[in-house]
Amino acid sequence: MSFAQLHSTSAICDAIDKDPALIDSPIHTQFQKLLLTPLITSQSHIHGPIVVVLDALDECGNAESRRTLVSLISDQFPRLPPAVRFFITSRPDSDIASKFENQIKIAKHLLDITIPSGLADIRIYLDNEVGELRKQQKLGSTWPGELKMDALTKHSSGLFIWASTAAKYLLHAYDLDQAIESLLNKGLTTLDDLYAGALEVAGPWSDPTFVREAQAALSVVILGKTPVSAAMIDALLVPKHSSSCIFDRLGCVLQWAPGQHVKILHASFSDYLTDHGRSGGEPWFIDPSILEPQIARGCLHILKKELQFNICRFEDSHIYTTKVPDLSERSTASISPHLLYSSLHWGSHLAVIGSASPGLAGISSATPLLPDGLLTDLKDLMYTKFLFWLEIICIQQKVVLAIDVLETVAKLAKDYQEEELADFATDAVKFVLRFAPVISHSVPHIYLSALPFAPLDIQSSVSSQWPRLQATIEGHSSIIHSVAFSPDGNHIASGSADRTLRIWDACTGDLLVGPFNGHEDEVKCVAFSCDGGKIVSGSYDKTMHVWDAQTGKIIGVPLTGHTDRVNFVCFSPNGKQIASASLDKTICIWDWDEHSRDSLVQVWDTSTGKPVTGPLEGHTQYIRSVAFSTDGKYILSLSHESARIWDRCLFCCLYP
Repeated sequence: MSFAQLHSTSAICDAIDKDPALIDSPIHTQFQKLLLTPLITSQSHIHGPIVVVLDALDECGNAESRRTLVSLISDQFPRLPPAVRFFITSRPDSDIASKFENQIKIAKHLLDITIPSGLADIRIYLDNEVGELRKQQKLGSTWPGELKMDALTKHSSGLFIWASTAAKYLLHAYDLDQAIESLLNKGLTTLDDLYAGALEVAGPWSDPTFVREAQAALSVVILGKTPVSAAMIDALLVPKHSSSCIFDRLGCVLQWAPGQHVKILHASFSDYLTDHGRSGGEPWFIDPSILEPQIARGCLHILKKELQFNICRFEDSHIYTTKVPDLSERSTASISPHLLYSSLHWGSHLAVIGSASPGLAGISSATPLLPDGLLTDLKDLMYTKFLFWLEIICIQQKVVLAIDVLETVAKLAKDYQEEELADFATDAVKFVLRFAPVISHSVPHIYLSALPFAPLDIQSSVSSQWPRLQATIEGHSSIIHSVAFSPDGNHIASGSADRTLRIWDACTGDLLVGPFNGHEDEVKCVAFSCDGGKIVSGSYDKTMHVWDAQTGKIIGVPLTGHTDRVNFVCFSPNGKQIASASLDKTICIWDWDEHSRDSLVQVWDTSTGKPVTGPLEGHTQYIRSVAFSTDGKYILSLSHESARIWDRCLFCCLYP
């Protein structure tokens, strides 16, 4: 972007100079500082549209891992200057389609892949690929003939991924004539057929050793939480033969080169391998419930072998870890790629185990099935190298991840009646929570501060020795009126008499975003939306603001209408409405997107701006709080003299 718009280059460079760690910051922060601010600053110099192409959005991880990115595109991209346009291609996966639905600034166009122009594009592609193949193999200038090229184009059914996989299938074939006959005459007309045909000829699937090692290697590629190299896979699996031998055979379905990460060519290949209904009867089928715990055990073996005390050789505990001048070089030299992967992801591989294991004495049939030795490996890590693992987690600034992993271990241990392990993991959670503000800033203080102040006995019978106070967070300059946890429990929003809001890391106590400035008087109440992406605040200035929880920017205009201070605010479960309670004895329901408002509880026609029914009145004293029911159909309001339940749809008081 900076090369295309030189006027924004200095702003981007300045942002990186001021915050060198920006490259590792959350995506919303990167968007704000590297895209939004520089482009807005230089928008008067932008001539003509800038078109940014985002191809295959559906291949950017799964629905969970790309949730933040999809939300950013939907909610924040419209804030960019009008001259900046985005051209996005994607399969209509439900998470993407639902987020882009009813977005007036997103123009959607559904492609018909069977129209003649689509097939013509595929024919051009195939002509080019086969032309390159002719040169490499010194084939005749007309090979394989127009009829067969027409047939290949027709077999694609408009799918470029079929054409691409077919081209790579031919590229890796020993006998090209036989390979093209297989494509045309063996019924390889669907993508599943093509994947099956390509895999079938890729290796000796009748050899049990090949099947075991190929399945294991593919499972790490498909189920891995980040891209991995063949060397990392070998470290995880310790196979008899290097996984590179497997990947050399699978060039038609994988992208790989020595020293590079192994990647699938298209998300549909992953779907095919892990769907029992599509490949369950084949030797290359990947069952996550069986193979995920095997990967977890491989991670545990690496941790057992490579974790060590003070792994980055820190000499001084007085310097914040992030301020160590050569931290990146130390980390790279001391923490191998496979050790880093294992440290960050063994818990997530463990967490997805879901197979039943009937027949084990004393264990429920719903208990996850674990490979032999996995519980022993877990005990080894927890009892002998837990603090060493915590070092890497703190170096990577992933303390919240440690809590999630330890809670997974505690649950698993309880399922298997491993009470001692469950007690240890539970106390380990308390250890991390209690000392996160210290150890997240300085790794040596795991040993210098946290360990000396932990209870001497970590058995559950004395777990009450852990202080209930986990952290004290400071930053506001006046009284704090309200706090709220985000839905995932990772963040805390606070509203203060200093007229600001702030967002804190619930684990470390660090200020993440803020202060938010916008209210003209004390901030009385705050609340997160159900997706955690927005915050609503109410103030003594009689107004409410809706904020972007990632950037601290105000969304829309202030909601005005109350005649006295706002005491309480909350989002509806679907996030489309806000309820507020005020000292003026009224409840207001707001459609904040449309900026409509109501001084009492009533329903408005948003097209005319006129009320459909009259206001509901009942409270005789000021209203302290208001809440939606979980289904959004009812509203509970509480004042000094009474509590009332309202039907939001029928618009009447149900009680009293």
